[in-house]
This record gives sequence, structure tokens and C-alpha cells, in this order.
Amino acid sequence: MVVRIHNVGKWQLLPVGEVLRLQGLQRRKVRVEVNCEAPTRFDVIEGDKGTFLAVVTGYDILEFSISAQAHVVATSEGEVWYFTNDGDQIGSDMPEAVSFATVMNRETRNPELELMMWKAEQNMKRRLDMQMAEIEALLAARAAAEVPHNPETGEVIDDGEVSAGNDPGAASPAAGGEGGAAEPAATGQVASAKPGARVPAGSATA
Repeated sequence: MVVRIHNVGKWQLLPVGEVLRLQGLQRRKVRVEVNCEAPTRFDVIEGDKGTFLAVVTGYDILEFSISAQAHVVATSEGEVWYFTNDGDQIGSDMPEAVSFATVMNRETRNPELELMMWKAEQNMKRRLDMQMAEIEALLAARAAAEVPHNPETGEVIDDGEVSAGNDPGAASPAAGGEGGAAEPAATGQVASAKPGARVPAGSATA
């Protein structure tokens, strides 16, 4: 253990029954070096509040912070020597705020660049309008395809009017469709026989 007393002339003996008074009006850090002949209890009194510091035997250093006037009480059966500078302040006036930031001014944009960007924006808007028109036309065509209509005239047919008689796709009896048998050949005419078929004797051929 190394005991550094430094300037011996600055050390003082704390008389029995007396306290070490610390004068000051602002918050500060206090450093007190003590050298005790016997075990010594140290307490700091600040205002009406007392705080236990330590029990010291021999040489030691006490450091604490106080906000105003205070005093240190030493309870011991032997001599108590001390040294303090009571000047290390931890509170000080705030210096004037200095800002190292600089405000960057926006540079003037090139007029040609502004015009180019405006044209690009207009072209994009025009393309979007064309795409919307194409989508609307496609939806309209799809909706029209779902409505019944006459393929020859294009007239829309109501759902209640669609019947076999009005259906342009229905087969007519004269055509030999499903609606009836084909009409017989005119009087005096014989239908042409199929190739290779035998014709009865006495029958006239067309």
C-alpha cells in the first residue's frame, strides 16, 4: 500500500467534536483525503439530510457530490487528519450553443430537364387513359355477346320471345328438318334414282 500525502503543510487535524464545513452555493464534487489513527465513521450532512459515507482506518479518499453547503462529521476515538480542495465543480454555466450544421440550398433545376419530365408525365398519363378505354371497350363487347340477338339483323331478342318458330336456326318442314317430312315430288315427276339403283319398267325418267 502506498500512502501519498504530497504537500504535508496542507493537511489539517480535525479537532474532536468539530465538523468539516464545506462551503459552496452550487452543485459540485468534493474530494476529501483522510488519515485516521483509529477506525473512524464519516457522515455527510446536507441540509437536514444525513448520509453515511464509510468507516476508514488509516489513509483513504472520500469522494461525493453535494448541491450546496454541507459538512462532514467524523466519529472516532483517535486523531483524524484531512485534506480537501473543495473546488472540483461538476456543474457549470452552459456555453453558448454553437451549431456546425449548414443549411443546404436547393439547386436550380435545368429548364430543359423540367420540360422533359413534364412531357414524360403527359405521355404516361395518355397511355394510362388509352389502356382504360381499351379495358372499357372489351368489357362492353363481352357484355353485348352475352345478350341474345339475331345474327343476321343484329336485333336484340328478349328472353320471352325466343321460341322454335322465331328461332332462325330451327329447321322448316320444307327443308326436311326435324319439324316434318319432306314434301313429295311434283306430279308427273319421278325423283332421280341414286347411282346404281334399278328403275322399274315403264317408269319415265326425267
